[in-house]
Amino acid sequence: MMRTGRNGDGDLTPGHPASSRVQINRFQCENLTHSPSGTEGVPERRVLRRGRSVFSITVLLTLLATLLLAGCGGEETIARKSPKATAEAFIEAMQVGDYEKVAAGRDYETWAAQENPDWETFSPKARDLIVSKLQEDEARKMQALAGMFTGEASVGDVQEQGNTATVIINAGANSLELEMNNIEGKWYVYSVEEQAG
Repeated sequence: MMRTGRNGDGDLTPGHPASSRVQINRFQCENLTHSPSGTEGVPERRVLRRGRSVFSITVLLTLLATLLLAGCGGEETIARKSPKATAEAFIEAMQVGDYEKVAAGRDYETWAAQENPDWETFSPKARDLIVSKLQEDEARKMQALAGMFTGEASVGDVQEQGNTATVIINAGANSLELEMNNIEGKWYVYSVEEQAG
């Protein structure tokens, strides 16, 4: 038999015994409805601080991931771990017109030391200025060779001996000879010479 109880207005409410009615006031209802999960009983200020901390950590991790991806997204130079790989990177950069990348893969230190007997006496700042100027000039020189890479180009003969290597690049009816030096595990281009046809 269904029991009935009286509500706050004195009316009978089916299904709830009058002796077991639970009085829930408006404040309790709002708390049950709007309290965030896991924060019941936690002061509002503490919840807000916790939310800000989580947000700050999320932003920091996002920025860190962006920096890491940017750092891993691509090489700044054509220098690679083998002469052939460096030559392939040379071709790819020339074909897309990234002459600064090609220029950044040159071994300026060795060239400057040979051209300037007093190179070792130069200050680090002076060396950096000289290398920077050489790199700008080299980028312009590479741009002058752009016409050779409008078609197919491939790596030809590779001769490696110790920390030096010579690689031939075939570009249409033309060819280039790249001399390279191994510097700390990566192969940098020391010189680029156009070969007679």
